[in-house]
Amino acid sequence: MGLVVPLVLGLGAIVAAVMTGRFIDQLTAFGRPVLVVGSLLHVIGLVAAAGGGAVMVMDRRAPRAASRA
Repeated sequence: MGLVVPLVLGLGAIVAAVMTGRFIDQLTAFGRPVLVVGSLLHVIGLVAAAGGGAVMVMDRRAPRAASRA
């Protein structure tokens, strides 16, 4: 479930960018640096969330060695 949320948000951003182009305009509106930085932080957060979710899923599927005490 942790991987689904960032993927859906990322897909929504891609669809919005394709349909309206406003998201791409935000990323390239260098006359408004606060808007550019906020948009980039949003993209970085989505990538980090998707990467973290993927690592979590892959780690959960990896076989664990028996611990010796």
